[in-house]
Amino acid sequence: MGIVCGETPQIITYNNITNNRIGIDCWWSNSTIHWNNIHNNTVYGVNNLNPSITINAENNYWGSPNEPQEGVDYEGLVDYDPWETAPIEEAGPG
Repeated sequence: MGIVCGETPQIITYNNITNNRIGIDCWWSNSTIHWNNIHNNTVYGVNNLNPSITINAENNYWGSPNEPQEGVDYEGLVDYDPWETAPIEEAGPG
């Protein structure tokens, strides 16, 4: 598991979130996820388990220049648009 967002909203920025089962697992919080490289996670990059909120995950790089795909890159209500088409060079370890 990469990052877990429990009940407290998190601001997640400038990370390399790769090679996890789930990159970011959001349970009940309305977290903000920007300027990260989110790819090569085996299940999802971002998993939103709360059907009453939309996770703001704009301006992330999802491993390719193509639009992120539900069921592959993310699951649940995730606002990924706009997305980055190249890796975020300023992102550090995550």
